Amino acid sequence: MPTPEELEQLRKASEKSAEKARELLDAEVKAIMDEVARIDELKPKTADEETYNKLVEVVTEATNRNESIATLKENVKKLGDSAVSLFKEMVGIARALK
Repeated sequence: MPTPEELEQLRKASEKSAEKARELLDAEVKAIMDEVARIDELKPKTADEETYNKLVEVVTEATNRNESIATLKENVKKLGDSAVSLFKEMVGIARALK
């Protein structure tokens, strides 16, 4: 059985890891928001058209409303795993365009 100190170390490590993951996703969301004017260029060739259209709608609305990165991130997650995966592909394309 782990000691209380070991459990605390694990908890802190877990929190640190979760925070790093949030920061990375925030950077991905910002990359897409920065490229929203070129969003059609970010569409992967293999994208599911329906998911892509929903994702574009969410990103465009967030940008038009000047929503926070956290709000956009939550809205993308609500679209489901395929939208999150597509979003990550679009981030890669956005970064390659810079």
